[in-house]
Amino acid sequence: MLYQSLSAVLSLLIKLILFYLPAYVANGSPVVFSKIYGPGHPIDMGIVFSDGKRLLGDGKTFEGFITGTVAGSVIGLFLAQIGLHSISSSVTLSLGAMIGDSLGSFVKRRLGFKRGEWAPLLDELPFIIVALGLHHVFVYALPLDYWIVALLITPVLHKSTNELAKRIGLRS
Repeated sequence: MLYQSLSAVLSLLIKLILFYLPAYVANGSPVVFSKIYGPGHPIDMGIVFSDGKRLLGDGKTFEGFITGTVAGSVIGLFLAQIGLHSISSSVTLSLGAMIGDSLGSFVKRRLGFKRGEWAPLLDELPFIIVALGLHHVFVYALPLDYWIVALLITPVLHKSTNELAKRIGLRS
């Protein structure tokens, strides 16, 4: 009985991680690809908000936003080809992840966090919340377990992949 329960939980977890994968890839790929294309052009174009701080900062670039959206969508396209995703879901999740990541940076700047400085939960959750929210509104409504699992595993996966990126030299 316990084996069946663990098997069902593991099966659900794998299914959900595959569902979130376009958003995860979108969120992480700008760091990888910025090593190829360099610093990029800031989305905020240097604009300063009413609080005297940059809207987003130099870390959010057009190149990164586009790269993230495309990379997540391509992963989703691959998953769709093997019957594990849909194109509309993967594009929406990828775009939502990039919007959510930018929103997180906007809030971090308002709170005084510097580029690259870790802001607990602001670094881990906005991208997945906006990605799932856009999917919920524009593609189809998601069951509550999709939201709960995302909110529980995303911070752990985000922290783990960032640590890995540091160890292999992708992040400082």
